[in-house]
This record gives sequence, structure tokens and C-alpha cells, in this order.
Amino acid sequence: MFEAFRNPSADIRKAVVFCLVDLYMPFGNDLNPFLSTLTATQLRLVTVYVQRLRKARKEEQEGSRRHEEKEDQDHQKDEDYESYH
Repeated sequence: MFEAFRNPSADIRKAVVFCLVDLYMPFGNDLNPFLSTLTATQLRLVTVYVQRLRKARKEEQEGSRRHEEKEDQDHQKDEDYESYH
């Protein structure tokens, strides 16, 4: 896979970045010894995509949590309305 990082095709190199990001997410810093073969630029690219994915997942979790809180509030309003009438 690391050899593919030197492929002339940008699509192949991009696929390698995505694969490394997918590996990094569950393994974290345990993957670092394997990433040491990357150039500084390649490592920076992987790091940028890891950070983007983390941010997207965090925003997704926060959005999901806000949605659940809103549903809980709506459900409580329904219960309050039903007990009032």
C-alpha cells in the first residue's frame, strides 16, 4: 500500500490516504511505526484527513445528540399536553 503512495495516478494516491485514515481511526498511534516510512508531506496529508474525519464524526454525534434532546422535549410536551387534557 505504501508503494501505491508513489503511483502517478492521483486517484490511487488519494485511495491510499483514505485507507490509511480508515486504519488510523481504530488503531490510533499504534499505526505510527508503519507511517514512519511516509514523507513529511504524505504524513501531513494523512493527518489532515484524520482531523477532518474526527471533526465530522464529532459534529455528527453532536447533531444526533441535539436531535435526541429535541425528541425528548417534544415527547415531554406531548405528555404534558395529554395530562392537562
